[in-house]
Amino acid sequence: DTSNSEHVSEESDLSNSDFEHGDVVTTILDAFKIFFTNEMLELIVFHTNLYAKRYYDKKITPRQDSNNIRSDSHFWKSVDRIELESFIGLLIQSGVHRSNYE
Repeated sequence: DTSNSEHVSEESDLSNSDFEHGDVVTTILDAFKIFFTNEMLELIVFHTNLYAKRYYDKKITPRQDSNNIRSDSHFWKSVDRIELESFIGLLIQSGVHRSNYE
């Protein structure tokens, strides 16, 4: 549990985040934003969508040429930053939460 008096010093902040020297980290989102800036998230979204489009174009095009009908489920739906943040949050939560069946 973090105290409201804890903060990240400018010297130790190598992430180029939006936080200023002396800002207080009071929420999990504040801590997350120290490591993942908006610019980083937008870059991850851009390259995720670029890779997926190239992947699907490469895999699906030969099928289309052989007169197979493609369904809409085979098309990539671009992700946005909100979806990426949600996915990362789920990964973090699943890493933190321990199940009795592990």
